[in-house]
Amino acid sequence: MVIRRILVPLSGRYDAEDPENLDRPGLQSALAVGRAFGAHVEVLCVTGDPSKPDERWSEWIPGYGVSQVIDWFKQEGKARARRARSAFDEVFSVCEPAQIGGSPASPGFSARFVEQAGELRQTVGRHGRVCDLIVTASSRARWEAPYRPILEACLRRIARPVLVSPAGGLSTVGEHVAIVWNDSIESARAVAASLPFLQRA
Repeated sequence: MVIRRILVPLSGRYDAEDPENLDRPGLQSALAVGRAFGAHVEVLCVTGDPSKPDERWSEWIPGYGVSQVIDWFKQEGKARARRARSAFDEVFSVCEPAQIGGSPASPGFSARFVEQAGELRQTVGRHGRVCDLIVTASSRARWEAPYRPILEACLRRIARPVLVSPAGGLSTVGEHVAIVWNDSIESARAVAASLPFLQRA
């Protein structure tokens, strides 16, 4: 397995009590992994499309108040996209200008920010299935607990290796490795997916 394309789904959410604990750890870890493997990092912010009710909306939802709810969804989506883009610009500001906005087909490390409207799980799944590695943060924010939609989408909708970043992010990758083994199918798959990291250790 070769790591050439990395996906980083962002929430764009904000927790005033813990602002560093949402998107930035995943971005910092993806930057370290992308540089280590000379890979392309695709940073994705999914904004909802309230004009198209998703599968959880009832077909008979009454019209009273719906326009106000849709307007709120649009405003919140724009705010999340701005925060996600700001986090991307801040973390990847250490990169060379030529490396930002690059194409996955170009050789060497590059990164770009992508904003797309759609249903979160479907959109993350569609983007993730053509990537070699997914990097996300494990947020402890109150508004997510115990449900983490991005992490759930990464684990259930993609079928690709997922690197869950620690709270502080990663600055180096794969210098020392420990393998936890219980002779299960899951352990075998995890070790196989980790071979690029094991070879670097």
